[in-house]
Amino acid sequence: MMCVVEAFICNSSGCPSILEVFAKMGQIAFGIAAVIIAIQQWKISRNRAKFELYEKRLETFKAVEKYLGSVLRNGQTSTQDIIDLRWKFNENYFLYDRDIRDYIEDIYMESFEMLRLQRKLTGNNSLPVGTERNKVAELESEKLKWLTDQITVSRGKFDKYLRIE
Repeated sequence: MMCVVEAFICNSSGCPSILEVFAKMGQIAFGIAAVIIAIQQWKISRNRAKFELYEKRLETFKAVEKYLGSVLRNGQTSTQDIIDLRWKFNENYFLYDRDIRDYIEDIYMESFEMLRLQRKLTGNNSLPVGTERNKVAELESEKLKWLTDQITVSRGKFDKYLRIE
């Protein structure tokens, strides 16, 4: 009576040698090892892509924080600072959904409005002391407050994009 193992590895032409059995088992082991290695490489590639995306998004967040910090520190903005922020964001524009795109656009528009108001208050063509100047100064102050408030707001806005999972 033939044992189960012999029935499994033997064919009609006879039983293979022990070397042939180990060679077949070796091929199976190498195949399994290749699959395991491929899975590990896929995981590494996926994690690398996530990390690179995180780095790009972090660059944008830092640019926003730097810009808003400058506004807070100086109490004003400049055309160059606004353009620098815009360029940094445009480099990573497609890494974000509509919410961040709109948010950066809001910062951009509020900044240019504040700059426009600042120019009415300073320089050769500044408004004379009076009611109109006071209104412009109040509007400029509101824009400054909105922009400085964004230092804390921006963290919440970027949170879902910078969370590591």
